[in-house]
Amino acid sequence: MNDNLNPYEVVRTRYESNVDSFILSELFQPTLEVNDELIEDIKDNELVVYTAFTGGYDSLKEPEFVDDNTRYVCFTQNPDLTSKTWEIIQMEPSTLDDNRIAKQYKIFPNKYFPDNEYSFWIDGSFKLVGSIREYVYKYINSSMLTVVHPERDCIFDEALSSIQFPRYSNYTISKQVEKYRNEGMPLHYGLPSLGAIFRKHNNPEIVSLMEQWWKEIINYTNQDQLSFTYLMWKNNFHPSVASEYIWINDYWTKVDDYHHEVELDDYITSRNLIRSLEGNINEKNTLTKEEINLLFNDIDALRDEAEALNQVRNHWDREINAIRNSSSWKLTKKLRNFRNNGD
Repeated sequence: MNDNLNPYEVVRTRYESNVDSFILSELFQPTLEVNDELIEDIKDNELVVYTAFTGGYDSLKEPEFVDDNTRYVCFTQNPDLTSKTWEIIQMEPSTLDDNRIAKQYKIFPNKYFPDNEYSFWIDGSFKLVGSIREYVYKYINSSMLTVVHPERDCIFDEALSSIQFPRYSNYTISKQVEKYRNEGMPLHYGLPSLGAIFRKHNNPEIVSLMEQWWKEIINYTNQDQLSFTYLMWKNNFHPSVASEYIWINDYWTKVDDYHHEVELDDYITSRNLIRSLEGNINEKNTLTKEEINLLFNDIDALRDEAEALNQVRNHWDREINAIRNSSSWKLTKKLRNFRNNGD
């Protein structure tokens, strides 16, 4: 991208062109009805606003606005992290990759905040600048509130965009979306941007969706917008939707660079596991099902990449052999020898 262009403004232009049609997608089924009873219940209860990050992937930002009757929680692996606003909670030890460690907290607020009814997840790349309560009251009419994706309305388009990034395995994403396609997942069904999620997280329907979501993330890629959109379709679940521009709005804003502070440069997800075992896996039964899935995903993806490289190598071997067997190559043998010998 041209260094003189602000990537947020480029995406905003696409968002402004598409947001009205994206909001009307089958996934969201928007309504102008206001759920006053739900809003009053949210007002009467403590809201948990929380985030999580690992391995220097993002940094904690102090909110510019703090809501009343709201708890701010940050899960981290950094024992030295402090904050004036955020309650710092150390993450539990895990052999999962850093991204999935953070996603556990993102997906399961019911496990980490069982005594709270409502929670709001915000990605670590965002800074809170406005009232999250006012944001929720503005848009909520169901047990979940998401934000419309600013650029796309289809998981298959999202998959094509994602495979450009080295942090996602092309093999695993292709296998994942092929499964969804075979099950009948429609094109342009709708797509949320999942950097900000409000949930009534103890609701049984939400709990079930979160458990299914986690299984997809373990079985396939950690590109969670693919799997969660599929699961909402499969379960006929329609969240409330906000028309806010996900990157910059009155409630939160992306800080600094367009990308995360640390960019993942490959798709291998089992490094923490292998490191914890010191490369010595004596019995498969010593591993959890999650660990086995991630390890086998890496093996399958590496095998697929090796096969692709072999195909490329075989192609060029054939091309080289064809050149060496050509009459032109034979006719120029003396000339090449002359040049190589410097005579």
